[in-house]
Amino acid sequence: MLLLSQSNGDTLRWYDTTTVGYEHVGLTLGGYLHWAIILPIGSEYDGRAVHSGRVHIWEAMDWAGLMRLCIGDHAHPIFLLDSGTFHSTGYGFYGVFFGDSVVLHEGDYVWLWCTQWHAMGQEPATTDGGPCNPDYGFLVSLDGVNWGSMCTYYFSYNCVMELILTPLDVTEGRLDPPKGSR
Repeated sequence: MLLLSQSNGDTLRWYDTTTVGYEHVGLTLGGYLHWAIILPIGSEYDGRAVHSGRVHIWEAMDWAGLMRLCIGDHAHPIFLLDSGTFHSTGYGFYGVFFGDSVVLHEGDYVWLWCTQWHAMGQEPATTDGGPCNPDYGFLVSLDGVNWGSMCTYYFSYNCVMELILTPLDVTEGRLDPPKGSR
């Protein structure tokens, strides 16, 4: 059984936080690399809203990256939101705001998908030390259509990516000044 890691009550991820940066991945000759994680949504997350995503990039990239939020099965992500672009200036996390407009439902399979053009010798995708969560923790595609688990290729790592949910204690509405403050 695969367990979904959670921290601060609002972050979903597969990677081991103690081994971030264990390995990094790119295409030998450069080009567009697509990598993703899939997060199965259980009853405990039913009705929660997606706030943002974060991806860890290994090094500064010459071109902007793109993060997408999708719903779908293991082979066919259905595009929901596009983050626009993010610019990697070096090793570290890059947050991408989605705007709280997607509500999760039990049984959903949420894809957090990054695309990055990179030059030969560059490796944008950061991983943990593993072991991999087969079919969930590290998927890769060369064309954004055909996906495969890196575990199939004996890469026993997970992508360092996470989906951040809107906190449960956030409420919307009119803000009235405290009584007696006028």
